[in-house]
Amino acid sequence: MHVCKSHYLYAALYCSTLLNNTKRVPHLYPNESILRAGKVVRRPGFFSKKRYLILTNRPRLLYMDEGKEADGSGGKLRCEIGWTPQLLPELKGKSVFCIHTPQKSYTFDDPEGHAQEWVNTINTMLVDSFGVAA
Repeated sequence: MHVCKSHYLYAALYCSTLLNNTKRVPHLYPNESILRAGKVVRRPGFFSKKRYLILTNRPRLLYMDEGKEADGSGGKLRCEIGWTPQLLPELKGKSVFCIHTPQKSYTFDDPEGHAQEWVNTINTMLVDSFGVAA
């Protein structure tokens, strides 16, 4: 799948505009910035858990407990999803997407219905990082 650079830049600008008014995320490295972030529901099995998913320019994928901030940020770090060439984002529906790694698969539901944008942005970062896409 090819994702155009203008879509990636638009997503980065949109997300940075949204996040300029929020507190700094303590789990980020110096000079690391957020490309995409939002509330998601993690579906590990029968139960679902509200989480906050972040994709950074490093690139890193982090998910945290849903925090007390209005946008859902500010929670405890739950996991950093390993960024490798084998990482595979998969669109499952309008609001559901999976992130597959060699060790584990993560299923997320984006309540705002932006699963396609998550998959596109992750694929763009994979191309930028490794020259490969799903």
